[in-house]
Amino acid sequence: MWRFKPLKSTLEEKVRIEPHLSSNDGEIVKAWALAGHGLIVRSEWDVSEDLRARRLIRVLPTYRLPSAPIVALIGTRREARAPRVDRFLQELVRHFLKPEWIQRGG
Repeated sequence: MWRFKPLKSTLEEKVRIEPHLSSNDGEIVKAWALAGHGLIVRSEWDVSEDLRARRLIRVLPTYRLPSAPIVALIGTRREARAPRVDRFLQELVRHFLKPEWIQRGG
């Protein structure tokens, strides 16, 4: 079941699909789409370069997909955490608050 929301609405639309190909490996799914085997639902960051290069095209530009939050599971004891983990988390926040693929027009 694919779920979509029109950009100017809070109502969710559901579409039951009957795929001829199916995988839980995103790289394989993207490769199938690049080879012309149909439609995919992928994170924007994963396909932004292909959209810009016109190897893939957006087919429902007036709809958005449900959000997919990024979660970092870390211990509660900050003093026990390596400084590089904090730097990595800060970099993730910086990168995803102002996504590079959106800034470049993806």
